Amino acid sequence: MLKKPCSYLVLTSLSLLILWTDLFTKHVAETVFSVQPVTLFPGVEFIYSKNTGIAFGLPVGGIFLLILTALLMVGFLVYALRQLDLRRCSVTIMISLVLGGALGNFIDRFSLGFVRDFIRIGPWPTFNIADSALCIGLFLLFLSLIFPPHDVPSRR
Repeated sequence: MLKKPCSYLVLTSLSLLILWTDLFTKHVAETVFSVQPVTLFPGVEFIYSKNTGIAFGLPVGGIFLLILTALLMVGFLVYALRQLDLRRCSVTIMISLVLGGALGNFIDRFSLGFVRDFIRIGPWPTFNIADSALCIGLFLLFLSLIFPPHDVPSRR
């Protein structure tokens, strides 16, 4: 039996909530942690940094690489959306994570010229809420493509 589809209201609301949370925490990080970093406990700290690179602080290597990375991500999303059952709320949530995260970093990148990062855990590069949402959303979409649910026929 097919589940009731999630609404565009859920998609929009969750995406905007992620976007707002990301921009708000970046603002707090910029005003507070740029002055004084905070160590929560060994290996976990809030420290403000400006990321001019792409994912995980890797150097951009010019506008071409930035555009290529964006196009690859859009291509993966289009492929995933064509393969997954868009009536499932789990898919709507995954898309909201990706959309909210992408918008948060997009706003930073094109209004400031860099992305504001502030969470550092162990040896990982410094990241933010948008990065977390993007990574979690893309990872779950990837898993959904590899291990599709058995209760709803695919859209293939």
